[in-house]
Amino acid sequence: MQVQNSNLYEIYNQRRDELLELAVKQAQIVNELKIDDIQTKGTKQGEIINGLVSRLKTDKLRVLVVGRFSAGKSTFINALLGQKLLPSTPAPTTGVLCKINYSSEQDKKVTLYPKKGMGLNGEDEPFDIEVNQLESYIKIDHFNEDDEVTSRYKLMELEWPLELCANGVELIDSVGLDDPDSRDEITLAYAKSVDAVLYLMKSQDTASKKDLDTIKLLRTLGYESLFFIITYYDHIKESALWGEMSEAEFQKGVERNLTEFTELGYRGIKYVDSRSGLMGRMKRDYQMIADSGIEDIEKSLESFLVEQKGKAKLVTTLRSLRSVNRAARQVIPSRIAMLQTSNEELEKRYEEAKVPLANLEMKRQLMISKFDSAIYDIAREAYDLADAYFQDLPNKIPAWAKEYKIESGLGIPPRQKTLEPVVREVLNHLKNKIESNTAEWATDELSPIVETRIQEVQNNLESEAREFLKSVDRLRVNISIGNQLSDEDLAKQKRPTVWGRLIAGGYTLMTGDFVTGGAGMVMGLKAMANTIVIQIIAGIILGIFGLINPIAIISAAIASIIAGNFLNILSLKGAIKKNIGNKLSEELTSRRRDLAKEVEKKVKDNLMELRNALDQGLAGEISSVKDEVEKILEERRKGKLDTKKEIQKLRRFEDSNLDIDNQLETLMYEAGLS
Repeated sequence: MQVQNSNLYEIYNQRRDELLELAVKQAQIVNELKIDDIQTKGTKQGEIINGLVSRLKTDKLRVLVVGRFSAGKSTFINALLGQKLLPSTPAPTTGVLCKINYSSEQDKKVTLYPKKGMGLNGEDEPFDIEVNQLESYIKIDHFNEDDEVTSRYKLMELEWPLELCANGVELIDSVGLDDPDSRDEITLAYAKSVDAVLYLMKSQDTASKKDLDTIKLLRTLGYESLFFIITYYDHIKESALWGEMSEAEFQKGVERNLTEFTELGYRGIKYVDSRSGLMGRMKRDYQMIADSGIEDIEKSLESFLVEQKGKAKLVTTLRSLRSVNRAARQVIPSRIAMLQTSNEELEKRYEEAKVPLANLEMKRQLMISKFDSAIYDIAREAYDLADAYFQDLPNKIPAWAKEYKIESGLGIPPRQKTLEPVVREVLNHLKNKIESNTAEWATDELSPIVETRIQEVQNNLESEAREFLKSVDRLRVNISIGNQLSDEDLAKQKRPTVWGRLIAGGYTLMTGDFVTGGAGMVMGLKAMANTIVIQIIAGIILGIFGLINPIAIISAAIASIIAGNFLNILSLKGAIKKNIGNKLSEELTSRRRDLAKEVEKKVKDNLMELRNALDQGLAGEISSVKDEVEKILEERRKGKLDTKKEIQKLRRFEDSNLDIDNQLETLMYEAGLS
């Protein structure tokens, strides 16, 4: 049944609370069973369930607002806030990342986090300010030692009675995308956690080449849930009144240019007159608000966040929780059976299991060795691909520089103060082109190879992994109840996939990525490969310019240009572009091997997270058999174990665990996942 829009957040939060209640109960059982204390190696179920509880309590639906300078971002945010809070001028005035969360009217506040040495009295500590002081604080008026305009603050947190944020939504207002360094920092920080991106573009300059280059880069880095917000829509309405272009014609052109760049299709394109939206809210003119388009954006965003991203988050959490429940379900009957077995018999069974356990340890080492060998081969193949790519890349740069149209003003003769902004502008353009081109190469050439090789690793180790887990389960049963289980009996037991059981939990703990880990618990290694490849690509793109010294390029270019003779502005601009293009091309050529090694390292580092997760998973399976029986034998020898009382407690846990499992089964059914 279709739910009314106004109730979507309420229903989402209710479902999350239900899941949180079950997770807390499951955490109590796992902690009471002391699974983490008894199991000395491998993935810790207690850490996983405690992480799930923390995530359900604190995780938010995150929305990132991005756009180039003068795209109308500040006015748009003000329209959402219902008050002219952020300064909105044609110049880049805010220059600081802003996180907006909900608070009551009486608790609203602003907290500023200064850059090193730029806070109050030259300190670094964050501090609160009055809301009416905000504009004077965040307006960019600072120049660093290189005469570069910058903000004093790295972050601003705004607690505000914003209805959009009242239901667990965090709004992140970025700095302008014209600054590649700031854009890269934002991309790196939020690539994993952002649920939707509002990408703002002026109606007069929609889908410009600069915007499309950035949009393609964002998509390569995993940002597929893009809402394109076309600002200054009042200009289009005015043009339509004058008979220049109808709104329908304009919208058709926008959709033609942008729908392919968002998974939302035409539903991801919205039009807004932010100024009217702001004025309408300040005047409480509801017709003006409705006409502005701001409410349509909020409602569409709400539907998307709850019905797609919110549901996906709950489903992955549900899967992870169910995996922990099954782990507890395995521990309890095994522990009860061992407690009911005499000490002599239990020691005898354990002694008989030591050789098979040692064999499992050898198999673990062999599987990890094969994974190590595969990682080496994949990383080396990535190096060879990258070496060829970075051999060709420098040849493209002079042409990219030549085609660029300089926007900043210049004068003759050229001076250091007027040259530097222009040189930086050209260098930033080339940086954008390199990032976009590298993203395209990584997506088209590197990504398919890495994904294919990961699949080959899974295929090559699949039979060994299955046999390993069957052997572990047989040993567990042999020790606890002394019976042999057939393959048919083992197949009847409810389990995650082989790779979900071995890798996903450890990967989740190592990376904190519950979404990827949750998918892996159900669908295995293949489901995790795409996210891992995106992380590899992001690391490559964001790491390239870390190996290049832009200050040296800028200084050398300025010195060379000042020494030259120019007849007019046109020849000066041509010289600047040629000079920067040649110097950057030379720098990339000289660092070709380093850049290829950086690609090799990123591939290796990300695949090592999978390898280490597998190692933890295999070790944990062995440890779960050994440590359980050793703990019981040790406590019996010391006379600390009250068997009858312990079994009664375990029976209660078993009933509670089964009750949680039944409720999880119901939730899975309601989500259409049974």
